[in-house]
Amino acid sequence: FAADGPALPADEPALPQVMLLFAIALESVVLGKEIKTEITYQLSARVAHLLASTLDAKRSIVEQVNDLYRLRSAIVHSGKNDISETDLYTIRAICLSSLQTLATSPDFAAMKDVEELDQWFDDRMLGGS
Repeated sequence: FAADGPALPADEPALPQVMLLFAIALESVVLGKEIKTEITYQLSARVAHLLASTLDAKRSIVEQVNDLYRLRSAIVHSGKNDISETDLYTIRAICLSSLQTLATSPDFAAMKDVEELDQWFDDRMLGGS
């Protein structure tokens, strides 16, 4: 995903908080309420299936989400606060693309609950379409 966006000062103290908010939004919309283990794997695999159609594109998204989730964990658990603009704009792009796909794709229009979304992801993980 391209990390385009308006320039922000690199030392802006709010960048870690903004990064966390996008990470939380992505987790909230993509992970079901039952996901409690292997969160990084579940999140990266689900986002890849949601946003990409080719194996190479899915691999790229998995790598990006894994890197961003490690950064998110460093913010939460170690107090890391040197977040790059590229990382911030990448997670923003992935988050907003995920939200847009879920809100506009016909695949999700008729879904009535999170269990149906979980089933959609489970089917993709098993090779279904």
